[in-house]
Amino acid sequence: MKFNIPTSIKQIAVAILMIIPVLTLAQVSPGDVITADLTLTQDLDASSYGGPGLRVGANNITIDGAGFTITVNGNNPAFELSSRTGVTIKNATVVGGTAGQGRGVNINNSSNCTIENNTFSGLYNALYVTGTNNTNTIHNNNMSGSTNNAFESHYLANSVDWVIKDNDITGGSFYALNYLGKLAELSGNDFSNSNRGVSLSNGYHTSAAPLVLTWQGSIGPNKNTFGGHTSYVLTLNNMYYVNVSGWDMPSLFTATATSKQGLILNGVRDSHFEDNDLSGLFNAVYVSGTGYRNTLINNNMSGSTNNAFESHYLANSVDWVIKDNDITGGSFYALNYLGKLAELSGNDFSNSNRGVSLSNGYHTSAAPLVLTWQGST
Repeated sequence: MKFNIPTSIKQIAVAILMIIPVLTLAQVSPGDVITADLTLTQDLDASSYGGPGLRVGANNITIDGAGFTITVNGNNPAFELSSRTGVTIKNATVVGGTAGQGRGVNINNSSNCTIENNTFSGLYNALYVTGTNNTNTIHNNNMSGSTNNAFESHYLANSVDWVIKDNDITGGSFYALNYLGKLAELSGNDFSNSNRGVSLSNGYHTSAAPLVLTWQGSIGPNKNTFGGHTSYVLTLNNMYYVNVSGWDMPSLFTATATSKQGLILNGVRDSHFEDNDLSGLFNAVYVSGTGYRNTLINNNMSGSTNNAFESHYLANSVDWVIKDNDITGGSFYALNYLGKLAELSGNDFSNSNRGVSLSNGYHTSAAPLVLTWQGST
């Protein structure tokens, strides 16, 4: 039996076939929700939209910028990545409609995602992180010249086991990296010529897997490039089991730097600092918060222009070992320590304007603090 297809149905079918390829190749519009793999075919100007350039609306997809440029404004990101897993964003260039505006990617409660080979330079933030985000990878991005923190974290963010590797995070106006959480890897990044270097917070590493930050002239894990900083180089807040050894801190500041502090330790626990050159700084070590069982061994802390080892007046340092350090020739106190000591031995405090100040050390009759005369045993 032969059926005749009405002409109207034929016309509809032809129209559909003509539309399908056009839709497949259609360029996205500002604010679109992306639910499948996407490769950009031209630039996207979202500067007058007032929101994210593109929203990621599905898991396990890849958005390939293919070298095209997305323009954003204010603090709006080119990509909004919220509550997603397995997403890759790559090969995009993001610029601000006005210089210094915009963000590359907002990341919120997303895991196992990869951000790589993008250009996010000259933005307000290259990346802005909120919520809890696990095992994301940030690789080989240009995040230079940010007008705020290049990698910025909300103060309640919790980033767990991220890999941040081989990124250009140079020349920013504030911190190159402000990361909250436990790191899996931090290596090959260039943080030089940013006003401030790196701030790490709330990283609960363990004795079995400490966070070892290797000096850029040595061989080891988590080695990055610092230098040309006008303020803080390395700030540790509420960090557990960190090892910083063999660093040459004075070489990392510009000649005109105004805040030359070597190690900034706030609420740090069970961490080790050895063989560092912290000489000639305002403070070699600045301590705040409550910190437990840290060790400072064989560091050069000489010639400080303020207290070499300085404590905030509310600091509480518990059971620290301070041993075999050169803390000579400072302009004020060699050591201003607040809290209970585990060991204070082998240090040279000579030729400092003032020697040692110990406060709030609640030792016990069973374990008193015995300070032995230097000519005795």
